Amino acid sequence: MGGIESGFQFLGFKVDDVDLKLTPSIPIILYNKPILPEQVVMQLRIRNLFRITEDRMYVGGLDTRIEIYRSAKRGEDNRFLVAHVGVAGVFRTIDETIDSKTEEKLTRIQIPAILFPYLRVALTNLLTSAGFAGIILPLINVQEFAKNVKIKIIDQSKEKLSATVNH
Repeated sequence: MGGIESGFQFLGFKVDDVDLKLTPSIPIILYNKPILPEQVVMQLRIRNLFRITEDRMYVGGLDTRIEIYRSAKRGEDNRFLVAHVGVAGVFRTIDETIDSKTEEKLTRIQIPAILFPYLRVALTNLLTSAGFAGIILPLINVQEFAKNVKIKIIDQSKEKLSATVNH
């Protein structure tokens, strides 16, 4: 069977960072109302990329922090949940004809865009497992977001990367 092999490959991902803090109180534990968008504050961060030049591989990642409040009123006394989830993914370029500028642009924009759905599902599953049914995070145009973020590409050896890849 023949086929076309992509010049940019997604090799795999893992959820590599999870933290959830819930205010321990009876009203919060019994909370069963739908979470409305105005109750949620979400931040998204694109990690710097690590490039292993000899293998044409990249390790990238995304982190999100979400805060949920009892109402649209923001304030620490009204916040009842803070969660953080991070994902890391490994990618490879195999097309030797891609010039370095195109490869940089491709990796800076496509890596976060490819990883975002995995991050979104991981956070949604975490919140659902914590007892908050029906929370679905909004779709974000990650490609546009990534265009405006200064993502560094850090050349790294395989050995050193293994020790420093998380954040």
